Amino acid sequence: GRTTRKFRLVHASVGLTGYGCPPEMIRLAASVYPNQVREMDEDGNLPLHIAAVASSFLPTPPPSSSTATGTEEGLPSTISDDDSILSTISGLSTTTSTTLPSPNPFNTIIRMLLRIYPAAVRIPHGTTGRLPLAMAIEGRKRTMDDGIRALLESHPAALESMAIDPKLYPRILAVVGEPKETKKV
Repeated sequence: GRTTRKFRLVHASVGLTGYGCPPEMIRLAASVYPNQVREMDEDGNLPLHIAAVASSFLPTPPPSSSTATGTEEGLPSTISDDDSILSTISGLSTTTSTTLPSPNPFNTIIRMLLRIYPAAVRIPHGTTGRLPLAMAIEGRKRTMDDGIRALLESHPAALESMAIDPKLYPRILAVVGEPKETKKV
């Protein structure tokens, strides 16, 4: 028979992060529907599971100027009014001078979800049994700076649920402990 699907604003908002849904929208949804952060949908997803594997369709910052071709005077025109509006609306811009959205929007959302419901990082997916960290690594949608570091810092033992050679653990944990490079734009 057909399963009736319940609409969950928190789940839907998290799923739209990759389309520019602002963190403030997700924060608002979680404050209006706090139980949804702890609720699995019909597919077995907590909002954190969705954030771990959702695709991102946001524009990425242009490559560094050392690899850029063309003249410097042409660079300002590469940032369109649409990009500026998206950045303003989404609230995802960083403290740098760029007007493009943050290249790591899921990091913000994953950290927010972990603050609201820290235990979610230890809860396996309802149908696959995979932990959020394993889902993020295996799904190849997140990077270290776009959520994997946050998941790993919150629950390093999740590595044990994956088929990773234990000899690699020190290197993986060393990468997590490295200070993040700050890029000047």
